[in-house]
Amino acid sequence: GIALETASARAAELVPRSELAEARTEVDAQRRDAAAARAEAEDLERRHSALQDRLTRARGEVETLQAALEVSVPRSRLDAARADTERLGVQLAAARVEISQAVLELRGLCRAGTRELVGLVAAVEREAGRVQEQAEEGALRDELRRTRAARHDLLHDAAKDERAEGLRRHAESIGAALAAVTRQLTQALEERQRLALAMKGMVKQEELAEVTARAKALEGEALAARMERDLLQARLTRCQELLHQALGEGPGTTRRSGPGPFVASV
Repeated sequence: GIALETASARAAELVPRSELAEARTEVDAQRRDAAAARAEAEDLERRHSALQDRLTRARGEVETLQAALEVSVPRSRLDAARADTERLGVQLAAARVEISQAVLELRGLCRAGTRELVGLVAAVEREAGRVQEQAEEGALRDELRRTRAARHDLLHDAAKDERAEGLRRHAESIGAALAAVTRQLTQALEERQRLALAMKGMVKQEELAEVTARAKALEGEALAARMERDLLQARLTRCQELLHQALGEGPGTTRRSGPGPFVASV
């Protein structure tokens, strides 16, 4: 009984309520059948007791008749008493046979009900085990799916960070080159100013042609430096846009970290 109650409790946790309700209905029907058979057996036992009481009374009457017969009893009355006694014995034997058959049927019903109940509990436990295995398998599949998704996200973030780092290094090199060109342009402008002052009379007349040629050469270098600076500035702007895209920022958003050292140097 304790094992069946434990199995019923486990089945209530793992088996759907509809199947558990059907199983309980079947078990209740078998219990009602067993109770009916038990009541019928008890009724037969009561009838057997009543027959035994009648047999006891009949035996008492026989003894009374025998005692009276010793005194003086008609033969017909004695024969009638013997016939009643024999009839009661036959009824008692028939009742005993009927009671034995009822007891055998009741035992068979109890054994069949027990086997069916045990089979039902085993089926419920197998179904519960199958449901639990399916649930565990589904949980493992979900965990594997989440692990794969997390691995993909990590690889994607790593590739994004690697690309952003490469763009950042490239932008820093462009910024350094732009700073060098800017220094060259500043030096060329300073040299031009010195040459302009020299052309105003601070140098001799025979050096004027050399200074003029030097000024034209510096103007050409300054023009080339400006063009190279504009080109580097355009490349730097493109690198910054690519860096924003790699970091997942829009063109109009603000960078999470401050400007890099190359922008500060420019």
